[in-house]
Amino acid sequence: MNRADRPYDIVLFGATGFVGTLTAEYLAARAPAGLRWAIAGRGTERLERLRERLPGGAEIGLLRADVSDPASLRALAERARVVATTVGPMWSTARSSSPPARTPGRTMSTSRVNPSSWT
Repeated sequence: MNRADRPYDIVLFGATGFVGTLTAEYLAARAPAGLRWAIAGRGTERLERLRERLPGGAEIGLLRADVSDPASLRALAERARVVATTVGPMWSTARSSSPPARTPGRTMSTSRVNPSSWT
């Protein structure tokens, strides 16, 4: 599937944690018109409760994925142009034990960004 043909522009993985919830609230309040995005995580009920609280929640997709399940990570990556993850420290452990989720073009990881370098 071509990245442009994927159903979501952004998927926020780890959306129900502390940082994930703040990120979801930020995206919901500031997303440009037409942005196709989804929240993702392990617990469908928690994701549904979060989506209900977000502005425009009816338009936000919901995906289930778990770092301990490489197939779910692969499926998540295949549905998004970009995956933003706020999954905590357990990700570093899961990453080393789940090489199939790290195929070329599908690497899911965090990176440190220095906003002062954006000028």
